[in-house]
Amino acid sequence: MNKMKSVLPPALSLKDNSLLKGFAILCIILHNFCHWLPVCALENEYKFYIDRTWALFDFWSRGEHVVLNLFSYAGHYGVPLFLFLSGYGLVKKYEQGKLEYVGFWRFVFYNAKKLWWLLWLGLLLWFVSDLQLHDWRWTHHWTSIIYMVVYVVNLIPHQDRLLLLGPWWFFSLIMQLYVIYRLFLYRRGKTPLIIITAVCMLLLFVSLFVNDKQMQLLSYLRYNFVGSMLPFGMGIWMARYGLHYSWRQSVVCLLLFAACCFNRFAWLLSPFFFTLACLPLVGLKGAPRRILEWTGVLSSVIFVVHPIVRAYFINWIKDGGNWYISLSLYLVAIFVVAILYQNVIKKIPKGNL
Repeated sequence: MNKMKSVLPPALSLKDNSLLKGFAILCIILHNFCHWLPVCALENEYKFYIDRTWALFDFWSRGEHVVLNLFSYAGHYGVPLFLFLSGYGLVKKYEQGKLEYVGFWRFVFYNAKKLWWLLWLGLLLWFVSDLQLHDWRWTHHWTSIIYMVVYVVNLIPHQDRLLLLGPWWFFSLIMQLYVIYRLFLYRRGKTPLIIITAVCMLLLFVSLFVNDKQMQLLSYLRYNFVGSMLPFGMGIWMARYGLHYSWRQSVVCLLLFAACCFNRFAWLLSPFFFTLACLPLVGLKGAPRRILEWTGVLSSVIFVVHPIVRAYFINWIKDGGNWYISLSLYLVAIFVVAILYQNVIKKIPKGNL
């Protein structure tokens, strides 16, 4: 990276995109393991509890499992980074690529089908593993599967009771954002994007004033597109109007991100600062870049398989297994299963759009 330039090339290359996806998925899979550990602070993902932020600093002040706590508390911010890249990619593909005008239903069906092809094998693996882990007893509602495969589970109140696997709520969320993009933002200017993002942020701020100790309204909004429009909109904006980032800006954004963790209103802006802080990672060279790029290529299948794999290693920890050995084996197992999974699904024709 040229130290004299604070404005880098105005577009992310496919390799840059893979690198950032690789970093995002590592944050997510480490978070989804570490936040189960009793020695780690919990995250503020759907709701905000200031005690959780102080718990993180309490663990750090005692020097206890510093890295594990970092991913437990903040690793879920890999999701906003993914959403940013999704918004960015939609613009590059459907507005600035070679594609002609794409109709609404063709767009929605293609992207729904793309996720179905990604999920079908994961559902089979999950079904068998879930039965095995529960002594071959079915512990879910069949309607939960239907809600998930038609991408409406997030829209149902108290959806957390219906989720088959925690991380898989993302598929319903991303389909909502695809629909919002195609209906209101596709090949349109700044005004619709600014209005929709501003309204979503206003709804989130208002939800913080609702007298509800369980913060159910806030949680519901953050499970759905309202809670994710900010990073998704950032991706659309930067794809259209250019990227502006540097390592100096990254440091400032990380400090602002940390400050946001101490206030419930500022916390709503934390995905914005985290995402900006990550962008200069595209300047990495050598082995770190190659590893992240390779991981990014596998990111979608890693996302599908990691909660299935995680269940076995979490149970091992509950039975007294070593945290760090379990984490290491968990990562190895994820990549092995992901490679096998990808080799199966890539043989299935998905159609073109």
